[in-house]
Amino acid sequence: MNRKTFILVLSIIALLSAGACYNSYLTFSILQPADTVLPASLSKISILPMPGVPSVNGSFDSLENLKPGNPYDIKMGYIRGIHSVLSESPRFSRVKLTEQSAAPFIDHTQITWEDLANVCKHDSTDAVLVLSKAVSYSANSYNPYLIYNSSNFYLLNKTRWIFYQPQTHSVSGRFNYIDTVEFGEFPAGELSDLFYQACFITGENCGRRIVPYWQDVSRIIYSGPGRDLRDAAVFVKSNKWRNAGLLWNDLISHKKTKVASNAAFNLAVAFERDDDLEQAYLWISYADSMHHSSLYSNYMKILEIRLKNRSILIRQMTGK
Repeated sequence: MNRKTFILVLSIIALLSAGACYNSYLTFSILQPADTVLPASLSKISILPMPGVPSVNGSFDSLENLKPGNPYDIKMGYIRGIHSVLSESPRFSRVKLTEQSAAPFIDHTQITWEDLANVCKHDSTDAVLVLSKAVSYSANSYNPYLIYNSSNFYLLNKTRWIFYQPQTHSVSGRFNYIDTVEFGEFPAGELSDLFYQACFITGENCGRRIVPYWQDVSRIIYSGPGRDLRDAAVFVKSNKWRNAGLLWNDLISHKKTKVASNAAFNLAVAFERDDDLEQAYLWISYADSMHHSSLYSNYMKILEIRLKNRSILIRQMTGK
């Protein structure tokens, strides 16, 4: 065998080995637990468009030397950020970002129970979430101009969120958070846009600490070895999960252990996608019993964490 023939044979073997067992990726959303359990009485909420106490001199907290723009417009990023999370969470039956015209009192430092009751009446809600404090600090506050020449600038945002229920004149939750947003190299564009995005990110982070939230996760689906696993993967891409499941069910008794274990792994992913975590864990355990691998073990750990989180999520969803 000459050198060229030898290299060609090696190349063919490498291609066959690479194609003997391959996989594809899919993404779906799972519900993640928050840090706290809100009372069951919080069901329909309004979010007041008031990002903290208005600045007296119109400056942006400790960053006044940078003059990023209107502090109110920038700090509305907190409100819109938390609204994006709370409105998508299944924890509440209604989340309404109150129109400014329905809350003319937001320019004042004092809010009455009557004001909040009017907001609830206007929005058809029973509670109001108020951002009572929103203050930003530069990690380099002793020299804020470092933002222009440093790629390690950090904006530290301190916020306080309070749930009010005007019908009972009660506070149903008070949360103080400190969130740090890291900036990379100073980008081109308006400084106000940069700070707005930082406030929006903090609002999102605060929302994820208050209520269960959706998070996209990536999972592997084995599309080999063998034609049947490949065909099942095609069904998955076409969102024909039942067809794929029928093929995987037939393959779990395959004479080749690798094919059977990969089919069982795929069934675990399918059941997790349907949020049937118990069945998913049974299938990944079965796959691992046939053919142990680090990928199977890691997926088992993921499902174990999700199963432990389920009881937490139930409490957070019901408030009990």
